[in-house]
Amino acid sequence: MEHKKSCTEQTERWQKKKVEFETSYPAYCRRCGGLGHGGGSYDRDTGSYDIESCPACQELGLCPLCKVILTEEGVCRKCGWGTPGVHKEFLPDAPECYCYEDLWEEKMSEMSKFDWLEENLSEDEDKEN
Repeated sequence: MEHKKSCTEQTERWQKKKVEFETSYPAYCRRCGGLGHGGGSYDRDTGSYDIESCPACQELGLCPLCKVILTEEGVCRKCGWGTPGVHKEFLPDAPECYCYEDLWEEKMSEMSKFDWLEENLSEDEDKEN
């Protein structure tokens, strides 16, 4: 399957951002991608979201971006991670590819459902014989 131009361009932009991030923060935590947390859980009773610290960095008192020991306040002296009100970078998520789904929808719109079923059922019968 060939990817659409927009998908390829999006992936190329992501790869560039990833290289820039990894160049800026070569020691970043591979487990959390520099976020400092690994998810969390939603408490329906209180209506709050409890974020769980990353066990590979923040729980150990290390900066998720540069692995320097955090201050008692949870701030990194080297890069400033954890400073209240200061947004730090983190490893960007890889873009999702929907090319296969788009191809499927395109195929389905080209033929009626009946034609599709007939075509696929005849292929199954050929395999059995």
